[in-house]
Amino acid sequence: MSRDMKRPYEIGYANPPAYSRFKKGQSGNPKGRPNTSKSVNSKITNELDRLITMSQDGERSRLTKREAVVLLLLKKAIQGNARAIEMVLTRARAIEPKEVVPPFIIEYFKDPR
Repeated sequence: MSRDMKRPYEIGYANPPAYSRFKKGQSGNPKGRPNTSKSVNSKITNELDRLITMSQDGERSRLTKREAVVLLLLKKAIQGNARAIEMVLTRARAIEPKEVVPPFIIEYFKDPR
């Protein structure tokens, strides 16, 4: 069938009745896509980013829960808690840049055997 010819029917495939077509300015999905549930990771991240008030050295300060956890971990490490010390040192080693040792120092300290 050529494009010039009028179809013999008014309603059919790709040509719905006028009363069921979208009105001008009306969306096909007015309620929109339903919200998905948040993942556990995003919930934890949102909670860690919330501000709390904490007293430090007699002063009240506002900081995130993430910062408060780090401060408490460091406090326990300073007090001698072995697990806290291990956690802090492990993270510190991962964060600190590795020192580059010049080759002449390596040659100097090589075992002469």
